[in-house]
Amino acid sequence: GEPSRENHYLFNGDFVDRGVWGPEVLCAIFCLLLLTPDCVHLNRGNHESEICTNHYGFQNQLAFAFPDDHERLRVKIHGAFNMLPLCHVIAGRVFVVHGGLPKFRVPLKDIAK
Repeated sequence: GEPSRENHYLFNGDFVDRGVWGPEVLCAIFCLLLLTPDCVHLNRGNHESEICTNHYGFQNQLAFAFPDDHERLRVKIHGAFNMLPLCHVIAGRVFVVHGGLPKFRVPLKDIAK
């Protein structure tokens, strides 16, 4: 169903670099977030970085989809990526992170810093 107080969405990174529709998928995810900010949550993955979007094609897809504005959009999109959290904690019990857990124990209070 649609995002709601009873049906939260958590996108766990790598929104881009998954095919030619990357810019459109990202716009749809951002629209969901804007429409239901209390019910849609985003974690940053490794592909939400300058290095990956350049290497894996998102920047080229952005240029193809928005030829007149792609550079300005790239800067804004990466600004948004840089503000995304790396993890979410659900109900105080479930830790969700895109890249997995480290080999050593890290308390949540340290991650919050």
